[in-house]
Amino acid sequence: MQAKAWAFTRRYFTWMSLSTQALFAGFLLSHQNKDGGWGFAPGRASWLEPTYYAMLALDGVPAHAKALDRAWNRIRSWQLPGGGCRPTDAVDQPGWTTALWIQLHCRRKVFDGKFHDALFWLTQARGDEGKLWRRLLHPFLKPEEGYLPERYGWSWFPETNSWVEPTVHSLLAMQSSLSHAEPLPRLMANTLKERVALGQHMLLDRRCDDGGWNYGSKTALRVPLPSYPETTAIALLGLQQASASDRQAACSKASQFHQQAESPLARAWLQLALRVHGETIAPAPDPTPAEGHPLLASLQMLGAQDGNFHLMRIDSRNS
Repeated sequence: MQAKAWAFTRRYFTWMSLSTQALFAGFLLSHQNKDGGWGFAPGRASWLEPTYYAMLALDGVPAHAKALDRAWNRIRSWQLPGGGCRPTDAVDQPGWTTALWIQLHCRRKVFDGKFHDALFWLTQARGDEGKLWRRLLHPFLKPEEGYLPERYGWSWFPETNSWVEPTVHSLLAMQSSLSHAEPLPRLMANTLKERVALGQHMLLDRRCDDGGWNYGSKTALRVPLPSYPETTAIALLGLQQASASDRQAACSKASQFHQQAESPLARAWLQLALRVHGETIAPAPDPTPAEGHPLLASLQMLGAQDGNFHLMRIDSRNS
């Protein structure tokens, strides 16, 4: 049924010569699950990550309000009693998607008890290398270059090491909370600021020799690792409050990747990150929604010239 609806929507919008954004919106709305969320593929179980990006992509259009309210109710249902959020119904463990959950609450200006529970959970989460015993052993080991356990970020799930992507989303969640959830208790605000500083140091420490980012480290067995387009773009999103020189260096590498990227997913991430930083994007043919990829469609929609990329800016979460 959803496939038929999407086929009709695509023909309709093409015939009407409406904007590319309308075409993407039709694709996403046609593939929203009955429970209000989106899966990584049409008809698959809803996950928090694709639901988050679809909500940002569709934001700001009154005609999308009903669909967004359904998605919002689904998002709220994923919080667990301890404050953290599960990534999908089939997983009973909280993880990195708690950061996305918090960011949506900042966008919707919902700062209730559930929000504060999630924020507290995120302050307690950390990469496993940040544990005291790991830091004490560090001087006696042969660590990887740029791997400083006192500069830790966030992991995908508890009891694992820090990685670039969950660290970036946690930084965005904390920075958005500091900007828009005030007045926060002083102790909480100070904790958030400390974790933001640690997370940004971690990202910069783990930048690869070529100027971009790998998934979690710059070396393996002391051999330099290459950077990748997607992870470089995601790291760039987390450096919005870094120094001008660090931001410019990261933008330069991302722009280089953007000119060379062949993968639609890589181009989508890079275009979104560069637009968030106000960089000029070289003109390119308008993409069309990739069949079966709601997450990719959401990223392409967000990063378009008339997309909602500004919602990924720290200073625009509540505007």
